[in-house]
Amino acid sequence: MKRIKTLTLEEQQTLLDASRYAPDSRFRQRAHAVYLSDKGYRLDQLAEIFAVDRDTASAWLTAWDTVGLMGLRDRAHPGRPRRGTEADVAALEADLEKAPQHAQVLPVRFRERTGKSVSSATVRRWLKERHWVWKRCRRSVKAHCDPALFEQGRRVLKAFQDQEADGDIELFYLDESGFSSGSCVPYAWQKQGSTRALPANVPGVPVIGLMNRQGTGYFYPVETTVTSATVAEAMAEFIQSRPAEKLTVVVMDNAPLH
Repeated sequence: MKRIKTLTLEEQQTLLDASRYAPDSRFRQRAHAVYLSDKGYRLDQLAEIFAVDRDTASAWLTAWDTVGLMGLRDRAHPGRPRRGTEADVAALEADLEKAPQHAQVLPVRFRERTGKSVSSATVRRWLKERHWVWKRCRRSVKAHCDPALFEQGRRVLKAFQDQEADGDIELFYLDESGFSSGSCVPYAWQKQGSTRALPANVPGVPVIGLMNRQGTGYFYPVETTVTSATVAEAMAEFIQSRPAEKLTVVVMDNAPLH
C-alpha cells in the first residue's frame, strides 16, 4: 500500500491551507489528497474520492514526496499563442452589444479587423471566458409608466377584482397576440447576472382575445393589421355574447388603438 512520508504539523497546515484557499482547483484537489493520505486513506480510497484512477492518485503522492508542494502544481503546457488580443476580444464584445442575437457574424468581423481566421467555437469560448452566456431575453416596453398612474390603476383593478369575487360583475382582460408557424424565441448573448431586454414583436396572424381569471375566453381573429376599428368590431361581437343581467367590465392596457 502506497503511503507518503509522515507529515510534520507545519506540512499538514500548509496542505490544509492549500486545499482550502489555493486559486487553482486542481492544486487544491492534489493538496487535499496528500493531506488525506497522511490521515490514513488508502490509494484506492483517494482515487474514488477524487474520481481519478489509481495511477493518477499515486503520481500526486510521488510528486509530493520528491518535489514537495510545488510538485502539485500544473506544469506549463506548450501551445500556439492566442490568436486574439484583449483589444480584439473587446472589439468583438462591442459588436455583440450592438447585435446580441447574431454572434455568427463575429468571426467575419474578426477577420476583417485582424486578417486572421477564427472559428465560431473559438469566439464562443472567448465570450464565455469573459462571462457572456446565451440565454432567453425578456421583452421590453418602450417607456416606463408613470408611478402615480400605475398605482391608481392598481387600486381600480383591485376594486374590480373584489366585485368579481362577490359575484357583482364579470371581469375580462383584453389584449392582442399573434400566431405563426415559425416561432421566434428571443435568445441572445448577455453578461452573466443580467437579463437583456429586446423589443417586443408579435408576428403572424393577429388575434384579439378577452379572458377572465376563471379561464373563460373570447377570441376574434383579424385578417389585417389590428386597428381601433377592429378592436371596436371585436368588442361589439363580445358584447352580444354577454348576458344582459350582469355588468361586464373589460380591462385594457393603454395602447393607442384601445
